[in-house]
Amino acid sequence: MRISVQDDGPGMDQDRINQISESMKTGSVASTRGKGIAISNVYKRLKLYYNENLHPELLIESEPDKGTRISFEIPINGGN
Repeated sequence: MRISVQDDGPGMDQDRINQISESMKTGSVASTRGKGIAISNVYKRLKLYYNENLHPELLIESEPDKGTRISFEIPINGGN
């Protein structure tokens, strides 16, 4: 099942997307202001729950001044 969340907010540039993606991989905080931490936390929880059945990454698509879409795939019935 693919889940997608989209907004029409300020968006992000590619550097910011890369920072958030790196924080998800390393488990570090994305910034000192706290932005991006929620995305990392969601990713960690998904990995804990679905383990090896989770699609490898959250897909982050964003454009400055146009919004952001984050999507991911999870197995139906928890992968069982």
